[in-house]
Amino acid sequence: MTSWKSLQDPSSRDFTYSVDVHGLSQLVLCKGSEIIYRSAPWDGVRFGGWPPLQENPVFNPIFVQNSGFVYYAFEHNENTTISRFVLNQSSLIRHLTWNPRRGEWVVIFTLPTDQCDIYAPRGPNGVCNINNSLHCKCKEGFTPEVPQDWDNLDWSSGCVRKTPLNCTSDEGFKKFPG
Repeated sequence: MTSWKSLQDPSSRDFTYSVDVHGLSQLVLCKGSEIIYRSAPWDGVRFGGWPPLQENPVFNPIFVQNSGFVYYAFEHNENTTISRFVLNQSSLIRHLTWNPRRGEWVVIFTLPTDQCDIYAPRGPNGVCNINNSLHCKCKEGFTPEVPQDWDNLDWSSGCVRKTPLNCTSDEGFKKFPG
């Protein structure tokens, strides 16, 4: 899918939504060549179990990948359902369904759903928590690389270790649940 430049101008804009087949297949939203959203990889049943991309009362997602082609589509659960996908000029992907009783399109879901869905805005070793009003923080044992940027809510520089890595000790790995 490619976005329009504006509601009045149907010429192509920079935003595209497609299946990335390099490695494990995933859905990606890009601005030019820069990824700004990606789904979890296809696990053989769904894209990482994320609810909007799972079977539901309105549609059944279909993913096909073989040596000839790859595609992702939706099959309506009822023949009377009318729906459409839109990638708008602001980079939002919306799945809409027609409500004939109200005579209007109704949004089923929107991607990305929140700030934590945006791909890599926190830089290396940054963590997003949608329940925190500032959204971003550094992993335990790390600190912002450019604190003045973080003070201005720009987390793109990421985080660095508070103490340099000592490969002669048994530091090991730390599990980050959730």
